[in-house]
Amino acid sequence: MQACSMAIDANLLPDLWPKAYKTAIYLGNITLKKSLSWKTLYEVVTSKKPMLAYLYPFGCKAYALNHDIPKRKKL
Repeated sequence: MQACSMAIDANLLPDLWPKAYKTAIYLGNITLKKSLSWKTLYEVVTSKKPMLAYLYPFGCKAYALNHDIPKRKKL
């Protein structure tokens, strides 16, 4: 259900549904659970808190960085 909502909200193409399901499962593993005394599954297994600083909204725009393009020279 969560994966379908994420895919619809992000306007994903139909052939990208596996990405939405994998993302939903990943987010489920790093989300706090009441049954685990408000710990994440990752925290229960590894005894470390997950780092969440790298997360971005699902479906946000991304751009590829090409290091092979030469820089412009200043005049």
